[in-house]
Amino acid sequence: MASLIRTSLRTGLRASSSSAAPLTFTRGKATLPDLAYDYGALEPAVSGKIMELHHKNHHQTYVNSYNTAIEQLQEAQASNNIASQIALKPLINFHGGGHLNHTLFWENLAPKNAGGGEPPSGALSKAINESFGSLEAFQGQMNTALAGIQGSGWAWLVQDKQTGSIAVKTYAASTPGNTHIKKHGIRAFFSQALRPKKSRQVLRKKNFSASTTDLSTTTTLTKDDHVPPLPSPAPLQLHNERYRPFHAQQDTQLGESRDHTAVIHAIGLQNFDTDSDADAFKGRDSRPPGEPLIASLPEDLWILITDFLSPADAAHLAFTSRTLYNRLGPFPWRRLSRPECNDDRADFLVSQDKYYPHHLLCFPCGRFHRRIKEGNETLQPATVINPLFNCPNARNNLRPPPRHRITHGRAIPYTFVQLAVRPSQHHSPIYGIPDPLTLSRRWRRDNWSHQSRFIVHKGHLLMRVTSTTFAEPGLPTSSQRLLLYSRDDYWPYFSACAHWRDGDLMSIAKCALNHVPVSRRTEGLQGLEHRAKDLVHSHLHDPNSLATLCGHCRPMRRCPDCPSEYLVEVKLTEQREAGVQSRFRHAIVVTRWCDLGNGTGPRLSREWAACNGDIEGYDSFKILGKRAISGIFEAAFTDETIPGQRVISMNPSGKRKGEEGTDWY
Repeated sequence: MASLIRTSLRTGLRASSSSAAPLTFTRGKATLPDLAYDYGALEPAVSGKIMELHHKNHHQTYVNSYNTAIEQLQEAQASNNIASQIALKPLINFHGGGHLNHTLFWENLAPKNAGGGEPPSGALSKAINESFGSLEAFQGQMNTALAGIQGSGWAWLVQDKQTGSIAVKTYAASTPGNTHIKKHGIRAFFSQALRPKKSRQVLRKKNFSASTTDLSTTTTLTKDDHVPPLPSPAPLQLHNERYRPFHAQQDTQLGESRDHTAVIHAIGLQNFDTDSDADAFKGRDSRPPGEPLIASLPEDLWILITDFLSPADAAHLAFTSRTLYNRLGPFPWRRLSRPECNDDRADFLVSQDKYYPHHLLCFPCGRFHRRIKEGNETLQPATVINPLFNCPNARNNLRPPPRHRITHGRAIPYTFVQLAVRPSQHHSPIYGIPDPLTLSRRWRRDNWSHQSRFIVHKGHLLMRVTSTTFAEPGLPTSSQRLLLYSRDDYWPYFSACAHWRDGDLMSIAKCALNHVPVSRRTEGLQGLEHRAKDLVHSHLHDPNSLATLCGHCRPMRRCPDCPSEYLVEVKLTEQREAGVQSRFRHAIVVTRWCDLGNGTGPRLSREWAACNGDIEGYDSFKILGKRAISGIFEAAFTDETIPGQRVISMNPSGKRKGEEGTDWY
């Protein structure tokens, strides 16, 4: 109510000569007064919807409840039921006061074309300047008075007809002006608001003696009689008058406020609940919090709100509560059923995944399919058809299932990410693959040996892929390309994210190949010469010496655009071949750790989309911080201390040339 009073003062100040609110009592019954303006005439200062709810619902409830209480009082008087008469007195005071105060409130509002919103002028402006100093000072004092009201109430600018001065007065929400108002209307109340009682005037007459009890000789004062000024009230009296409205609504036993109008009088600030505070006498609203606010808005408005949302968000909004489901009707579901909204339909169905443990969400179709290999799902090479459910789009090249490339000829479909993550998310093994280690594989292709391993950490699937191949020393650039790149798609043989062309990943691998130790030449007498030199210098030659990498290729690298980390090493590895004596050779080892996301969806999971290059703006250093994916992964398999590795950016220059770059090839 405080906000509405402030709004009314901004938009409805009138001259002091304006007429007061007419009484709306007809033959003992109160009626709802008609407004002199439309509900939307005060916009944008006051919403038309608020005005309509406040007048037609809130004020009408006061009128109806007052009339009901009057009829019950008449019946109690006819039956001489004293207890009912006493019980009805607070109700009549409450509803009658609310009706009178609201009637005056409507008369103090005016649209802009009728003078509303303009500063006061004439006698009212002069009185405000004389009493408060300025209009701004008056507004500040009015706001201060409103802020000091306990619970809810009213603040009015009233005039003392005796002295002509004006002042700000506050009253309780259920107080109809004051308790001494007779049935002469609100105008009579304001004409007597600050007038001294006639009994005090009589007592101060010169011809009256305080020693006599006969008042028959007392004459009635006229307006021309001189009345001495009232003495200043005592501090205790001022204190009592200040807090009397508050204590009148306080429970003497519990100390709690008995004011039921706080919610309705805050309608301008908090909600649009159509329930009146008069309903507090009948029972509480059992609906969940926020439901009355939702129900108060029309169906067309909610449909207009959904026009600004995506189809998936609109469906989520309809699923929020039963009231919204009824308000929106079939509109969100019709949008989701369109063919062009297939991705949005899949995004919405992700939230229903917990209700279908024996199904998997198919993203090309945008619907759930029954699992046909429940409990026996295995990860197969990319060239092997491995259906986990019967999908009509299984061979549709226009809508391929989402997958992530592991290495050349190997990929992990997104369905396996779902199967690995769902058991930990829904706390049941029937949702997928309980142990993600069963997805681990070893394979060999194009002279490269690969090993993959998976774990689930905090609902995210982490993957490590280690790729190894033997490298001859002193390889020229062309031989390095043949060793590192596949001629089928010109991707590296080892595991790499979608951003491998940007940055230093391939130059790091080529630099590591240049650090493979070169064997001694033994043609002619060179072998004998080398052994003689070793003998003279007391040096023992090791044909399998360890390779030492430089500062460019030794540190671990992290892709700045996705959660992937790389480590390139040159190790001595035992070469085992059938029919050939086992020996140790230098091999290049590329290890990749990555986060494949939480399985919510190819578009909703930022990590999956970043690893596949489907989104921009992913900053792995900002999101991961000092946490290393490799450290989390390796800590899951060993209790020993892992030596710390310096992790730097794979693309320190920040240039993203992609196919246009030259260093990557």
